[in-house]
Amino acid sequence: MKISKFKIYHIILVIVFILALIFLKYDQNLYRNIFYIILIMSLIVKSIYDYIKKSKLDKQKFH
Repeated sequence: MKISKFKIYHIILVIVFILALIFLKYDQNLYRNIFYIILIMSLIVKSIYDYIKKSKLDKQKFH
């Protein structure tokens, strides 16, 4: 379950990155904005993912 979620997250990142590269051909400002949005979103998702993983590990330690 955990591995599949992680794989799905990476697949989504790859798809979004490819879309961003396609946008680069049409509008460079738009591409730059999308790139920053992707970067911020990926950092947020990663931090949430790490936090959930830590909280699960902490719960396991107490039980």
